[in-house]
Amino acid sequence: VKGPAGLGVEPSNHPFLLTEPTRHNTKLRQKMAEVMFEKFSPPALFLAKQAVLTGFANGRSSALILDIGASQTTCTPIYDGYALQKNLKEAPVGGDFLDLELLEEVLAQTGREVTPHFQYKKRVQMPDPETDPDGFARIVSRREVDMSSVESSYRNWARMEVVREMKETMCSVAESEDEAERPPVSAPSNVVEPYTLPDGTEIQPGPYMYTIAERLFRPSLFKSKSLKGFNGLPKMICNTILGSDTDLRKDLLSAVIITGGSSYLRGLSERVTRSLHAPDLIGASQKFKIIAPSSGTERKFSAWIGGSILASLGSFHQMWISKQEYEEHGLAITERKCP
Repeated sequence: VKGPAGLGVEPSNHPFLLTEPTRHNTKLRQKMAEVMFEKFSPPALFLAKQAVLTGFANGRSSALILDIGASQTTCTPIYDGYALQKNLKEAPVGGDFLDLELLEEVLAQTGREVTPHFQYKKRVQMPDPETDPDGFARIVSRREVDMSSVESSYRNWARMEVVREMKETMCSVAESEDEAERPPVSAPSNVVEPYTLPDGTEIQPGPYMYTIAERLFRPSLFKSKSLKGFNGLPKMICNTILGSDTDLRKDLLSAVIITGGSSYLRGLSERVTRSLHAPDLIGASQKFKIIAPSSGTERKFSAWIGGSILASLGSFHQMWISKQEYEEHGLAITERKCP
């Protein structure tokens, strides 16, 4: 915290607000509190659920939070700033899962392994500003470099970063299940440039444009079977609402917030809206509101943004766990003061 790679502050002079997973875990939160107070000795501490902070980031204390992250998707009803644990739904499906599916399909379709960007040294030719003022730099040659000194874990991480970039560049959510079955239309608004792998191989978006994201709506397309009951985003939302108390459903339907880095696939929020209007889900007559921030940064860091809003409220200072309270009551104080 104090070093040049940290925040550059003295932790004993500042209170800390930490985010924690939405699924309640007493051992985890008590360990976080113990480490903070015993090692960093801040004057005060507070632990807040990620879904609750996402609601605050969007100006809501009651909402349904659909968080599509890297490793899992959670659907959480929150009411008056409390995450309702009983009706929280989780599935081990997220951006990393989609990346692995895309990697497998690219390998099957093209026979080409995805490599990290740094595995190839590129020679670039710059355009002549006099003859071609609007031209772009182009790669004229690639040379593979020695990778023997690179750790396999770092190489695999960099390789998956290329896959993630390819997914975000090429993949979209189809407007309907029927459209997902058809080849992408070659209309100007739908044209997606081929993705060039580090070795120079061009990957055409056609086979992957809709099929990868479609798995979030039709889990039967997943090659992996360990989905733990995941039956698609629309049904996940519907089941969470139907599992909640009748008195709360109107508040949840008035703010269905879609967040998480993997929710930024083109067309996802529109497809969720259309799917929920189906007669076997919410239906066309029931009103509901989908809230999906237009900025990718807001979706990726919604919990951080909500935390900064919460910590800036004047009334929040009554909620801190002080160092004195921790010394008097021990770790049990986290359950009493942090909802």
